[in-house]
Amino acid sequence: MTNKNKYKFLIYLILCISLVLLIPWTNPPTVDSAQEIIPPQTSALTEKRAFAIVIGVEDYPGSSNDLNYCSDDSNSINSRLYNDYGFDDIVVHLLVDLAATKDAIVDAFNMISFIIKSDDIFFFYFSGHGGKGSFTNYICPYDSMADNSKRIYDTDLNNYLDWVSCSEQYIIIDSCGSGGMIDEAQGPNRYFMTACEKTEDSWETSALGHGVFTYYFLRSFTQASDSNGDGVISMEEQYSYTNSRTVSYSTGLGDVQHPQEYDGISGESVFDTKVGSLTFILNGTRLDYSFFLYGHGSISTIQITLCSVAENTTIEAFNLIPDAPSSTGFGFYSGNVSIGGFNNITGYKIRIVVYWYNHPPGSPKIIQYLFGDADGDNLTDFFEIDNGLNPRVKDTDWDGLDDYFEFYGVTDPLLNDTDGDGMLDGFEVFSGLDPLTNDTGLDLDGDGLTNGIECQCGSLANNSDSDNDLMPDKWEYDNNLNLNTADDYEDPDEDGLTNLEEYDSNTNPHLEDTDGDTWNDGDEIAQGTDPLDPDDHPQPPSTIEPPSTIAGFAFFSLIAVIFVSVLIYFRKRSLNITQGSK
Repeated sequence: MTNKNKYKFLIYLILCISLVLLIPWTNPPTVDSAQEIIPPQTSALTEKRAFAIVIGVEDYPGSSNDLNYCSDDSNSINSRLYNDYGFDDIVVHLLVDLAATKDAIVDAFNMISFIIKSDDIFFFYFSGHGGKGSFTNYICPYDSMADNSKRIYDTDLNNYLDWVSCSEQYIIIDSCGSGGMIDEAQGPNRYFMTACEKTEDSWETSALGHGVFTYYFLRSFTQASDSNGDGVISMEEQYSYTNSRTVSYSTGLGDVQHPQEYDGISGESVFDTKVGSLTFILNGTRLDYSFFLYGHGSISTIQITLCSVAENTTIEAFNLIPDAPSSTGFGFYSGNVSIGGFNNITGYKIRIVVYWYNHPPGSPKIIQYLFGDADGDNLTDFFEIDNGLNPRVKDTDWDGLDDYFEFYGVTDPLLNDTDGDGMLDGFEVFSGLDPLTNDTGLDLDGDGLTNGIECQCGSLANNSDSDNDLMPDKWEYDNNLNLNTADDYEDPDEDGLTNLEEYDSNTNPHLEDTDGDTWNDGDEIAQGTDPLDPDDHPQPPSTIEPPSTIAGFAFFSLIAVIFVSVLIYFRKRSLNITQGSK
């Protein structure tokens, strides 16, 4: 900060203190608009700022009233505001223990009241002692134990909240009897969540390292469910989570506490800077859109962009800032953009850039939603175009792995063989190989075939029987069978043996007579001889034995008698013909 700026700041600070001293505490102070600190704007929209007072008191004067985890509660809340929600220590007043006197708390309200505007938001958190009087409830600043006038009663809190009147006020109180603060302090644009009912105690425990209520409230920022499915976690949904778990846990402690809620904010109470209820509908020659933009900050960009996979490029962008529903740009958007002059529109993108007060200009919060996935690979068309992928096919490099798997995995979606070992990435991944290491010469499954050969054959490198047909890949490979199809019951050589039987017999499935002994393998197996031994084969049928001597003599005698009889017959016939008359 230059000396000139330092002097300006000191003059401004002196002026603020003077005004604070001159104005009664019970009335909200006013300030000339020229005194407001407004950071440079990045668009025609005005900034919506966020202010907070965060209080934690565990170390009260003496020791009898001390608590254990209130400073942890407040510090954790402060970290959440700064790291996740764009609050800065300039606009957050963190008051812990000795610093959290009533006067300091009131001063914080007054300082914020000078600069807060109607469009801004305000967050108040308190963790410490609280209680119930005859007709009112209160919370206990550091110096209130010995002096009841230092208590902050529900009516006081209502007055202080009036001082910092704005579009949204969030009040979170973790103290005994805190639910009783709601009755007198509730009002329009205010959201209350308290640790318990007005007559209940609020507990803390070493097991959680926090107050029970605060512990679950902190977790609700990330653990609460989006019950209405609008894409944002609202305070109402955070309350549902916090309430159920606080009741359950405190019941186990033997003294149940019931968190309370009051919602005076119209619509959903969303503390985060996010887009909710986003819809795009393609309606003929126009694209209808609607969404809520919640949160705070300085908006520099609200843009809808169209893309076409046919042209593989984004083709048009539409600026929505002129149609903003408020001077800050936050609120509900609804309208349409014309796409009559464009063809093959498949993708839509909405991009919102928000800068938070006093955060580094180079690190804005970017809200971006992409729609449209022409190839159904779970990567939007915009994303694929921006990253050099093909939005028309799931597998840009044709390696057997979808682009989504490769982009969010370890392989390159634009190279089908990331490690250059001759095996496609898909084969290596599905075979359990390392797609980033040259392992083509190894034999992962120990079947006698290298990974490279298995890749060429299309078999699995991590399964010695890729087709599960009970014949090992190596045997099928050596015998020219299909390693990827169950062909165990086929018989290509028609020898009566299936391929599986040939494997069991170690015969050649493409040769009907493996040992060349003229007997086919099936017959040899059937007759119990070795189809691999040419000297071991079935014997030929036995020859007919010669008849006995007597039987032979009788047989030949019979033949002789028949022959002689025939000869005599033809002799007589011949004589008769010769001697006959004319």
